[in-house]
Amino acid sequence: MKFEDVNQEEIKNKIENLQSRVEEATELAPSRNEFEETMEKQNALEKKFKKKQISYEELQRGLCELEDSTGSVETKELTELMDILRIIGLDEKEVKEIVAHENDHCAKALSFGLETFYRIQFLKIKRENGETDLAILPSAHFHLPEDMPDDEKIKILGEIVSAPEELSIYDEKQLQ
Repeated sequence: MKFEDVNQEEIKNKIENLQSRVEEATELAPSRNEFEETMEKQNALEKKFKKKQISYEELQRGLCELEDSTGSVETKELTELMDILRIIGLDEKEVKEIVAHENDHCAKALSFGLETFYRIQFLKIKRENGETDLAILPSAHFHLPEDMPDDEKIKILGEIVSAPEELSIYDEKQLQ
């Protein structure tokens, strides 16, 4: 394919669509405290599952009740993830670091035959002077088959979460 064959209008429309999705997500972003409360509840559910106090189905129901994708943008495409990160103003070094980290999670999930997607959660953070900043929390997601034994799910979850060379704070919390 030659550069001249690339549909410039299609590319422009794709970028405008991504910009619109990012703008909507940033407007609906939860506060950091709201998000942290949800993360603590999710971590508590995941710990119960790992200790076999609840089934995977109960874990999923609980996570679905807690998980609100408001204030986030999701994509299955790595190139779209990169475009979103650029749209929000990250430099190429930051884009590459985030993409490498999240892709390590997805690559491990794909090695188990799991379907994956990426999410960028936006968070509103109040400064001491009253102004609000936006922060992002990129993440990789996947779905485990319902018919898989819970012991195997626990093992696979651990391998996926620990896949990147450098773990994030949230990865470390999940592994506890």
